Amino acid sequence: MFDLGLEYPGTAGAPRLPALAPPMRLHFLRNLLPTVMLLATPAALAQPVNHQLSLGVGLLNYTSFRRPSPLFTVLEAAYHLPVGRETPWHSLRIGGGLRTGLPAAASHLPLEGFVQVQLTGKVGPWEAAVGPELGLSGFGKLVRIPLPSDELFDMEDERLGPAYMALHAAPLRFRFGWLALSALELSIGTPLSSPGTALRLHLGLLRFGVSL
Repeated sequence: MFDLGLEYPGTAGAPRLPALAPPMRLHFLRNLLPTVMLLATPAALAQPVNHQLSLGVGLLNYTSFRRPSPLFTVLEAAYHLPVGRETPWHSLRIGGGLRTGLPAAASHLPLEGFVQVQLTGKVGPWEAAVGPELGLSGFGKLVRIPLPSDELFDMEDERLGPAYMALHAAPLRFRFGWLALSALELSIGTPLSSPGTALRLHLGLLRFGVSL
């Protein structure tokens, strides 16, 4: 107890408990504060979570029933974050990124953004990943055939909207400490505006990643 120097009625002349000396009070508070902070910290923060940044290069192509798009060489920058290490969802990671590519003039806009949810499996340094991908792309532009235009060409162009869905797989992905390497990643998708009318193929040739 701290001695506030107060006397209550009926206690005059009664023995008083000794008060904590100022040095003892400071020592008590110094020991109490770290204990309270430790108890208030969530268990999820006990383990650091690895944020991963990566750069990759690949090939991208759309194919409709009569015409394909040009073959684009794309450069990708992505960010991924594990859902949690100490939860039942520790094998899941979420992320997203941006892609740009060449030839830029053959696209509506040489840019696309995407989000991913991936299920990972780890055996030693091998850490494969698979999961869905959703995005908006400016690369869905079919080549122009030097023939008289017809209604089928117009229908193809109308059905090939910017939004797409795909299944992404990275079977040759390896992690060595803070460094991650991946090769021959494959993404197979279709436009969301008219699923099944066109095939989207993205082949990731090589990817380098670092954990922060």
